[in-house]
Amino acid sequence: MQELGSDETVVGCSYGHPSEVILILIQEISLITSTITESGTSPESSPKHSDQLEPLELSAERLHVLECLTILTRSVHNCRVFSYYGGVQKVTSLLKAAVDQLKALNSLHAVDDQSSDQAVENTRMMLKILICIITIISNFMKLEPTATRDPYFVDTTKYVRSSSYLATVSPSIPENTIPDALQHWQQKAIILVLEAGCVNRLVELLRVIQRLNLKEQWTDLSLHFTTLCTLRSTISGTHAQNHFRSIGGLEILLDGLGLPSNKFSVSKHSSISRDERGEILLLQLLYLEILSEAVFGNVNNLEFLCENGLVHKFANSISWPAFMIQESHRQKDTTKTLLALNSISGPVHFLKITEWNDYSLKLSIALCSFILPSNVVKCCSDETAINQISASIPSAYQEQSVRWMIRVLLTVFLCIKACACESELPSHIKILAKTIQIYTIRTFRRVLVSAPALLTAFREEGVWDLIFSEDCFYVGSSVEDIQFHIGTENQNDNVRNNRTATDSQSSYRTDVNILQVEAISFLEFAATLNENTYNLPECSALVDALEHCVSDAVVASILLKCFRVILQLATEQTLDSFISLDAITRVLKVACLQAQGLRNSRNLPRPEITIDRDGSRTENIEMTSPEDRTDHTLTCLKLGVNLLKDYVTISSDGRILVLHNAECIECLFNLFEEESLRKLVLEQVLALFRLPPSSARDHAAKLHLCSKYLENFTQANENEKVNSELLIDLLVSMREIIMMDRMYYQNLFRNEGCFLHIISLLNGTFNEATGERLVLNVLETLTLLLEGNNASKAAFRVLVGVGYQTLQSLLLDYYKMLPSERLLDALLNMLVDGKFEINEKTTIKNEDVVVLLLNILQKSSTSLQHYGLVVLQQLLKQSITNRTYSFRAGLLSILLDWFSIEEKDDTVNVIAELIQIIGAHSICGKDIRKIFALLRSEKISAKQKHTSLLLRSLSHMLKEKGPEAFFEFSGHDSGIEIKSPFQWPYNRGLSFSCWLRVENFPENGMMGLFSFSTEDGRGCSAMLSKSALVYEILTQIHGNWHNNS
Repeated sequence: MQELGSDETVVGCSYGHPSEVILILIQEISLITSTITESGTSPESSPKHSDQLEPLELSAERLHVLECLTILTRSVHNCRVFSYYGGVQKVTSLLKAAVDQLKALNSLHAVDDQSSDQAVENTRMMLKILICIITIISNFMKLEPTATRDPYFVDTTKYVRSSSYLATVSPSIPENTIPDALQHWQQKAIILVLEAGCVNRLVELLRVIQRLNLKEQWTDLSLHFTTLCTLRSTISGTHAQNHFRSIGGLEILLDGLGLPSNKFSVSKHSSISRDERGEILLLQLLYLEILSEAVFGNVNNLEFLCENGLVHKFANSISWPAFMIQESHRQKDTTKTLLALNSISGPVHFLKITEWNDYSLKLSIALCSFILPSNVVKCCSDETAINQISASIPSAYQEQSVRWMIRVLLTVFLCIKACACESELPSHIKILAKTIQIYTIRTFRRVLVSAPALLTAFREEGVWDLIFSEDCFYVGSSVEDIQFHIGTENQNDNVRNNRTATDSQSSYRTDVNILQVEAISFLEFAATLNENTYNLPECSALVDALEHCVSDAVVASILLKCFRVILQLATEQTLDSFISLDAITRVLKVACLQAQGLRNSRNLPRPEITIDRDGSRTENIEMTSPEDRTDHTLTCLKLGVNLLKDYVTISSDGRILVLHNAECIECLFNLFEEESLRKLVLEQVLALFRLPPSSARDHAAKLHLCSKYLENFTQANENEKVNSELLIDLLVSMREIIMMDRMYYQNLFRNEGCFLHIISLLNGTFNEATGERLVLNVLETLTLLLEGNNASKAAFRVLVGVGYQTLQSLLLDYYKMLPSERLLDALLNMLVDGKFEINEKTTIKNEDVVVLLLNILQKSSTSLQHYGLVVLQQLLKQSITNRTYSFRAGLLSILLDWFSIEEKDDTVNVIAELIQIIGAHSICGKDIRKIFALLRSEKISAKQKHTSLLLRSLSHMLKEKGPEAFFEFSGHDSGIEIKSPFQWPYNRGLSFSCWLRVENFPENGMMGLFSFSTEDGRGCSAMLSKSALVYEILTQIHGNWHNNS
C-alpha cells in the first residue's frame, strides 16, 4: 500500500484488516506461547547438558503469524481491535515465555563450556521470536507515520543486517508533529502495555541480553536496540518512572552503559568491523538517553544515581571508549605498526573523525539532558523559553541534578586524565573531553539563567574547581582542538573542508579558545547576577586562572576583560572580593611576569630553517609569530594596568590600599621599565604621590614609594646599555612629584638618599644623542630638590663637598673640559634656586653654586667665560645679599687665583672689576695678604697692566664709606632675634653697636631696640623714648629676680 502524501511503499494496510483475521492471529499467539512454555518445562526438554536438547517444535507457519502481526500493528484500527481481544496480554505472556526460555538456554550455556549445535540453534530461534514480539509491542505503542518508521525485520528467516535501525538512537519525530488523535492513542496504548506487565518483561529481557553479551555467546545488537527503543516508549510520567525504578530498570540501564562484550575490546579489534564498533557506541548513547528520560524530573530516581558508588560507576561506564582508545594507543606503541586513519593522525582506528565528532556531540547532549530537556541543550537560546521550561522542572530536582552532574564530571575527567600518556591526551579523547566540557558549561549557564538561586549549589559542589582545572580549562591546545571546534560548530560540513580549515592560522587562535571563552563567560555571568550578594568564589577562580595562564597572553587578556566587566556590573561585591583576595597585587604580579617574558623573548633568535636531505626547506613555524605574541602580551599588560586604574577610580579607598601595599608598589615600578606601559604606570604612580599623608602609616608608605622610585635610577643605570630615555622620564616625573608639595617631598626624597641616586647618573656611559639632555635634567632636578631648603642644601654639600666639588668633576668629565652654554644656564638656575632671568633682579640663594659656576667658567670658551663673568658682575651689583653670599662662598679668593693665571686681557679686566666689587663689600685678612703677594710676585710685576688693575681695585675698596647693611623696623612685632645658643652672664663681656635713626616715636610707652635673653629669662634689653635710653639687665640672685636699669 502507499500512504497519502508519500512516495514510499510499505507492506501493510493503513486502514485496517478484518476483525476476524486479527482474532485468529491473536489465538495463534496463545498456541505459540504454549509451545514455548511446554518445551521449557517438560522433563525431556530440560536436560542437564546441551547435547540432550530437542529442537523447538515451532513451524514456519507459526513464525509467519508473528511476522503478520508486525505488519498488522501498523494501523490504528488494527491496534484497537488487537487490544479489544486481549492481544496485549497475550503478547506479554508470549514475551514472558520467550524470556524464560532464553534464560534457561543461557543457564545451560553457563554449565557447558562448549554448547551443542542444537542449543545454539534454539537460541537463534528464540531471538528471532523475540525480535518479532518486541516489534509488535513497539508498533502498537508508537504508530509513527511511514516516513519516519524503521523497517523492522519483516522476514526474520531471511534477515540481513541493516544499519538503518541506528536512527532510533534519537526520537524519530518531534511530538508536536504527531496528530492529536494519534497522540491520544499512543498514551492509551502505553497504559495498556504497562498494565499488562510488559515493562517488567522488557527489563528482564535486557538483563538476559546483557548476560549473553558478556559471555560473548551472542553479539547481534538488533534485538538489543529494538528492546531499548520499545522500553523507551513506556517511560513517560512520574508514575511510569517510579515503576521502572521499582523493577530494577535503573540498574539495568546503568549496567548497559558499559562495554557490552569483551568481543569489542581492542585486543580483538581485528575480527570486528568498523560498523560494529560504531554500533556499540550508539548502543551506549541509547542507554544513556533512556536513563536520562527515566530520571528526568524525578527526585527519587535521581537520588538512586547519587548513592554511594553509583556516581563512579556511571562515570566509568560512559568513559570506557576513552580506555579503549588508550589501550589501542599502547598497542600501537608496542607493535610499532602504523595504522591508517582517514583524517588526522592518532591512535584510534575504529572510527572516522567525523563519526567520532558525532558520537562526542550526542554523548554530551545526553549527559546534559539529565539537567534540561535535550531540545534545550541542543539549540535553544531563547531565555524566555528556557525560563518557561525550567519553571516546569521541580526545583529540588534541578538542584540535585546540578550537584550530581558536577560529581559525575569530576570523575569523568579523572578517568580521561588517567588515559594521558606523558601529559598528552590522544586526539580523539581530547575532542571528546572538550565537547563534553563546552556543552555542560552552556547547560550550566542556561540553568543559572532560569534559577539564579542554584548558584549556591554550584559553589558547594566546586563548579569553579571543575571548570578551571587541569582537566578542563587548561588542557593544552593543539590541532585536535581545531577539529573539536569544527566538529561542534560545523558537523554537517564536508570532511575535506574541515581538513583545509585546520591549516588556517587565523582560525587557530579563535578555535582553541572557544572552550575557555565559554568558561569565562559563564563565570562572568555568575559573578554579576543581581541575586548574587557576594562573588568571592568567582573572583577567586578568575584570579587563579589568570595566574595559571600567565604564559598565554590571549587567554589572560580575556580574563582581564572579564574582571573589568565584573567590576563594573557588580561593583560593591567585586571591591570586597578584591580586598579579600589581594586581587590587584596578584594581577600586577602576572603582568610583571609577562613583561619579563616579553623582554626575554626579544633576545631570542628567530626560528631556525633547516635543509632536509631531499633539499626541501623546513622551518620551525609556530602557530603565532613573535610579532603577534608581542602584540598580544602588550595588550594584556595594558589591560592589567587599566584594571588597576578602574579599581582605584571606583573604590574610594582603593588608592590608599595600593599605596600601603608594598608588593603593588614593587610591581608598578617593575612595569615602568616597559616603554609602552611607562605612561600608564607613571600616571598611577603620580596619583599615589598626590594622596595627602593623613597618618603615620601614610607617611611610611610615601617613604617606601620614594625609595622604590629612586631604586629605578640605580636599576636603569646598572644595565650594560644605559637607558637614557627611561632616566629622563624618571627625572621629569620626579620634578612633577616635588611640585605637588615642595617642602614635604624635598625632605622625603632627601631622607631616602635621593642625592646619591641622582648624582650617580652622571657617572655612567652616556648615549651621544641623549647624554646632554640627561645631564641637564639631573641639574634641573637637583635645583628643585635644593630650592629653599637649607637642610637639603646641607645634605647635598656633605655628599659632594663644599662648592660641589664632586659635581664639578663629573660635569667636566662629561663635557671633556668644554662646557656648553646650556650647562651654564642650568648652573645659573641652580644658583638662584629657580629660573634665572638676566633682565630681572635676582638673588643668589645657593652660595656653593657660586664656586661651582666660577670653576666651570674657567674651563669654558672665551665667549662663554665673558658671558658668565658679566652675568656674575650684574648679580653682585644688584644686591648686597648676592655680594654677601658670594664673599661667604670664597669668591674673592677664587677670583684672585684666576687673576694670577689668566692671559686674556678682556677676561682679566672683568675679573678685576669683580675683585673690586666683592672686596669693597667685605674682605678678610687672608685675601688682603693674597693681594699683596700677587703684587710682589714676579709674574704679575712683569705685567704692568695687571698690576695697575689690581692696585686700582684695592684703591676702590678703601674708598667705600658708610654702612652698606641696615635693618628697618616697622614697630610692630619687629626686632633682632638671635637663634644661636646664648649664655648670660657672658664672662668675656658683650658689646653691641649700631646707628639708630628713629622716624617716629610712639605716643605711649617706649620703643624696644633689642632684647637678648636666655630661655629662663635672664639677659638684657634696651628701650628708647623721646627723652631717655633705658638699658635693663635681668638676673637671679639667691633664687630672687633682680632688675637693674
